[in-house]
Amino acid sequence: DFGPMGIVSTGSGAATLSFVDFRYYHPRIYDDEIPSDLAKEWGINVFRPDLDFEGGNFMTTSDGLCVASKGAQWFNPQFSQSALEAIYKDYLGCKKMIFPTPLKGEGTTHIDMFSKFGSDTTAIIAEYTAGQDADNKAILDADAALFAATPNGSGKAITVTRIPMANNTPDASAPNEKIWRTYTNSVTLA
Repeated sequence: DFGPMGIVSTGSGAATLSFVDFRYYHPRIYDDEIPSDLAKEWGINVFRPDLDFEGGNFMTTSDGLCVASKGAQWFNPQFSQSALEAIYKDYLGCKKMIFPTPLKGEGTTHIDMFSKFGSDTTAIIAEYTAGQDADNKAILDADAALFAATPNGSGKAITVTRIPMANNTPDASAPNEKIWRTYTNSVTLA
């Protein structure tokens, strides 16, 4: 979640790799330093926007549709939605943004806890049953509808595929907390 986000510019004809290093949790200064330290070690340009942000709360299609949960807005109240969109456009090349609602009660608010792009035209959105979690069922149903109603960066429709969510269980070490399980928080290798 605190690693660098790689961007490639081709303005001069040759592809140039740079890092975007958003601000990670304030108390975790050593984690927050890693992307900039790597850039310095490897001789890579680094850009450091003034935005609290975690990699688990960002996903994109290859054609510029970018997604972050509303947690990005909640953790950066100094920015309007349009100002946030401008930051994502300027630093990550986003053509358009959507901000789905995160899971109720899940502390990170990360987008990867309930969604993943399978391709530029396919979104996988998690699904609860009403018996498992009625509040989060309603949230995820609305999020699935948002994805289905939003064309990707090339203007093509997105097909939404639903995937079941595992039950949340009480955390034995913190009785008022839950352990959240998901199938969408994953890495895809091609």
